[in-house]
Amino acid sequence: MGFNDLFQCEVCGHEFEEVINENGELQFECPKCGNFFIVKDWDDASEEEIGAYGEDLIIRMLERTVKGPKCILHNLVLPIGSGTTEIDVMMIHRKGIFVFESKNYSGWIFGSENQKMWTQTLPGGYKNRFYNPILQNKTHCDAISLLAKMPKRCILSYIVFSERCKLKDVPKKGENFKVFKRNKLIKKVKEDMDAREIVFSDALYENLIYGFSKYQRDEELKEKHYSRMASWKDTWEIDDDDYDDDDDYDDYDYDDGYDDDDE
Repeated sequence: MGFNDLFQCEVCGHEFEEVINENGELQFECPKCGNFFIVKDWDDASEEEIGAYGEDLIIRMLERTVKGPKCILHNLVLPIGSGTTEIDVMMIHRKGIFVFESKNYSGWIFGSENQKMWTQTLPGGYKNRFYNPILQNKTHCDAISLLAKMPKRCILSYIVFSERCKLKDVPKKGENFKVFKRNKLIKKVKEDMDAREIVFSDALYENLIYGFSKYQRDEELKEKHYSRMASWKDTWEIDDDDYDDDDDYDDYDYDDGYDDDDE
């Protein structure tokens, strides 16, 4: 696609031109519905820079396009079983908790829902195997459910790949997850937002922000959110009665044999 070509919005179908923004990024922003995403050339970047940038783009897109009160947390390290698990991006909204696993990969991606390892194939035949992100994000969602005593119906799992990759043989959705490329992020979130009712009261919404903010790895981010809630409560207490639901949130198998370091 050339810089003067028209791009069709994934959300509303409106056609518009992409632009180069002040950071030298190729930016797509629909003037009709506000759908927003960015593409950047990563020829000389490290894997860590590429991964962090993918997470940052998800945060920026959610901040600009999701309506209503929300809290977006980044790099949370949650306890689960005898260990911990790290969440890339989590959005707390009164309609639920939205959990994003970012895979800012290029190449062709292969993998099934229950296959332990997926494969990234790059030009020249180079192959990289990485842990199944559906299972990875399931661990994240299970940790949230256990920590907050929360029914799993309140938690949504999203696996977000870069526009630079090709999802060749990958499940696009299942009972509790969706897999897609980043340019479809706002469309997928909006679909789920529109289909859901409010599940958290104002008080519980604020309490969840207070509680989960403590687990952010970045001290500056943690302090920003934690101080916001300091006047709300001095302890994080969530009562089972806060959720009007009989879902079982105690069926997690702790011993999956996987050290949940991010790929």
